[in-house]
Amino acid sequence: MSDIVKQTGFTLLAGRKPIANGAVRDVWDRPGHPDQILKTIRAHKRIKYAQRGVFGRAIDHFRLGPYGTFRIEAQCYLKTAYKCVRQNLPMPIAEIGGLVLTDRGLAQVGEKITNKKGALAETLDSILRRSGLDQQHLTWLNEFAHTLFEVNANVPDLRAVNVVLDEQNDRFVLIDGYGDKTLLPIRTWIKPLNQKNLSTQFEDMEKYGGLTWHSETKSFSI
Repeated sequence: MSDIVKQTGFTLLAGRKPIANGAVRDVWDRPGHPDQILKTIRAHKRIKYAQRGVFGRAIDHFRLGPYGTFRIEAQCYLKTAYKCVRQNLPMPIAEIGGLVLTDRGLAQVGEKITNKKGALAETLDSILRRSGLDQQHLTWLNEFAHTLFEVNANVPDLRAVNVVLDEQNDRFVLIDGYGDKTLLPIRTWIKPLNQKNLSTQFEDMEKYGGLTWHSETKSFSI
């Protein structure tokens, strides 16, 4: 059977294995598109939403159920991209596209970030645990941090596992953890709060050792 069922418009993922898993989503290679990935909501999350009561379903109708996260991330991506274009800055978030139908529900299309050999890009977490940063990596990481602050990107889950090394484009880039998913997105409304949160999360990366965060210059040293 073809990977793409043209009669229904569904992309079939059955029989395939995710290339990555998170608490909420699974990540897949997109059939027929080697440079793209698909992010789907994990089955237990979709089932949980489907079993909610009348009041819960009413809220889900407004927030798009388990797929509300796609809307939130798309809005954050668009706002960040717009600011980057205006300020002539590199985009700190991996490219995302539209949505496709799959046998695992709606899937968000994303850019597949790889190393120079074509394998999945290494996370900042992995690099810090394995060998730490060299001077070139440090430069790229500080450029990444600089851009996030300059465009005031809303990244409530700025962890090293959500940042990968894009060797094809000599940069670090965010692949997850962006977009304010709280009911009251206060950090979206109040810039100083968001800036403080960014600084605090970068400072948390000092736990790996070998990195020192300087809040006054918004940069790392090694």
